[in-house]
Amino acid sequence: MLTRRLAEAGHYPAIDIEQSVSRAMNEIIGKEHRQLVRRFRQTWALYQQNRDLIAIGAYQRGSDPRLDEAIRLQPLMAQYLQQATDEAVDLTLALAQLDALFPAEPGGAGMATGGGET
Repeated sequence: MLTRRLAEAGHYPAIDIEQSVSRAMNEIIGKEHRQLVRRFRQTWALYQQNRDLIAIGAYQRGSDPRLDEAIRLQPLMAQYLQQATDEAVDLTLALAQLDALFPAEPGGAGMATGGGET
């Protein structure tokens, strides 16, 4: 879903990933890609839900390891969601960048940059 708030902040494309729901996405991406997208969205949402506490200094680092990770990753995630208006991003590169944000956990399945299911 495109939002004026993001557009006015210079965020392009101005897609609010918390409000955006794609019915087609699950039909065209592989399992590993879906897992990375889910983790990205959950981490992004966790940060957004706690943004006010973080901004006023009410959150104490170490209280919640997941929120600590969200705080650490937030600038990188925001950068990942943006591109220049004249920039095209190759799917393979986008998947590699997403995979770099959320590397496979020990014992977990990693994501091949090809994005296909195994």
